Amino acid sequence: MKNIFIVISILFTFSIYGCNNVEKLENNVIICEEQEIINLKITKITEDSAKITFETAKESIPYINGQKISEIPLKKHYYYVTNLIEGKENILNLVVDNITKEVSITTKEKGIDYSKNSIYLDNRVFYQIFVRAFADSDGDGIGDFNGITENLDYLEYLGVNGIWLMPINKSKNYHGYDVTNYYELDPSYGTMDDFKKLLAEAEKRDIKIVIDMVLNHCGMRHEYFRTARRGEDSPYRDWFSWSNEKKGLGWEENGADGKYYYAAFWSEMPDFNFNNPLIVSEVKNIMDYWLEIGVDGFRFDAVKHLFEENHEKNKQFWYEMRKSVKNSNENAIMVAENWMESAFVAQYFEEFDMNFNFDLGTMIINTINNGFDCSLVETMKLNYGEFKKYNENFIDAPFITNHDQKRVMSEFLVAKNKMYLERSMKQMKQASVILMTMGGVPFVYYGEEIGQTGKKPDENIREPFDWYKNKDGKYMTSWMKKSTVKEINTIENDGISVEEQKGIDGSLLEHYKKLIHLRKTESLMGNYNINKIDFNNKKLYSYSKDGENSKIIVILNLDKKENIEIDLNEKFQNKKIFDIYNNSVIENKITINSLGFMLLKIKD
Repeated sequence: MKNIFIVISILFTFSIYGCNNVEKLENNVIICEEQEIINLKITKITEDSAKITFETAKESIPYINGQKISEIPLKKHYYYVTNLIEGKENILNLVVDNITKEVSITTKEKGIDYSKNSIYLDNRVFYQIFVRAFADSDGDGIGDFNGITENLDYLEYLGVNGIWLMPINKSKNYHGYDVTNYYELDPSYGTMDDFKKLLAEAEKRDIKIVIDMVLNHCGMRHEYFRTARRGEDSPYRDWFSWSNEKKGLGWEENGADGKYYYAAFWSEMPDFNFNNPLIVSEVKNIMDYWLEIGVDGFRFDAVKHLFEENHEKNKQFWYEMRKSVKNSNENAIMVAENWMESAFVAQYFEEFDMNFNFDLGTMIINTINNGFDCSLVETMKLNYGEFKKYNENFIDAPFITNHDQKRVMSEFLVAKNKMYLERSMKQMKQASVILMTMGGVPFVYYGEEIGQTGKKPDENIREPFDWYKNKDGKYMTSWMKKSTVKEINTIENDGISVEEQKGIDGSLLEHYKKLIHLRKTESLMGNYNINKIDFNNKKLYSYSKDGENSKIIVILNLDKKENIEIDLNEKFQNKKIFDIYNNSVIENKITINSLGFMLLKIKD
């Protein structure tokens, strides 16, 4: 049998030796047919890696340079070859059923700047959606893709131009973080055609969609793990971590064989063993698949946990993931969940476009609840400086709370009566003012904009989105009827619904809408140049967002009872001051109501 030589040069010129039939030479891909290997393709060529895909005449376990590229016999194969020599010819031995073929790959010189962040992130506000709870289009009580598509007008009205969809893959449990098939959608959310329609309609509105990518673990009912747990000779055994004894927290008994597998978060979500190159290759292929479907990027779950014992190894893994994603789509969005202090999170700005800022949300809530300065501005200045050490062009991802935390309204609401509800709505407005005047790309959790409440357990933080005052009507979901946890926060006629707030001057929904639209027109609101202003009153919290010739002034009255008068002339003598929130020129002396705020603009 003749050897096959495939040479791919930096200039994308090709030489083929020993191929009896070349079917195509298209889009820098060679397709070569031979007896043992059919449709051989080499794609995603970088300076040090390439993706090889091919079919074999019969089910086989091929090897490249002695490394298995699958654990079980298959006819279709893909594999990511890494650690190639940059800009050089690399000879690989591809062995199929004891027949060796040589593949020559000439890698690219370094082209893509992997430190470059997505160009699509400027001036965006993202909206986090739990699909099951958001909008039901077909009356089965479960939120779905079509429900989101049919309510893109609402999101446009609000002003958001990015969506983060919580897990949409097939899974066993309601939350979706126990994935049972990474290539399939949760059937209760709709079909692939439904999902593609959502992507297409969002694109028409310039709304970017990122999906949750859960890589640390899968569900125990995934075929990977179902096969792995059958015994040590299982082809997927080494895709997970095993022990002969219970080493401590997270080690779960497998059952009949007496072995233990590692599952950091829950016994039904076994962790992958990313020391195995086969699962690394599989993960890259999963991300390729969804980028080809048309998603704009990923929110990566539990980033720090993949190599929890080896921080440098963890960062190297994510650098490889960044290269893979950016070579598929240079503008794909990558946002990381690292629920850690900011000094730790800072390091991951080398691998991700954005990192969620958990510290900020806590400081926003504490400042407003405590009624005094919690060093928010000073801390953010330090954090921004730390982030910049790792990436000159870092993009922070500020938020207040998300699907794992008590809802922000419940952080403020002492009792659900009229007096406390009115007070908490004011505090929500203050919290959102801080959020929307922080640097980066803000994220809003669905229902936050109308003041939905919710405390642990998690199900009560993820209750149905409240479209109507009577809890009944088109798009209202009822997914919790099948839950063991009772729905307790979605209450009729409590003032917390889209119907009760849309178009109502002074409502929380209209406030969020105004802030989001202001953020798009007033670029200073989203910059990182923040400085504290001291009005010599502990109940006044103020800071500026500074530009070259102007600045935005944020002033909050944290007092729960008293109005406060301020003479702005003491700080800004002879300056023309404009109230950008109320669209008016103001005098030097102003009064800020209890739990009120002002957003001012001053030009030098």
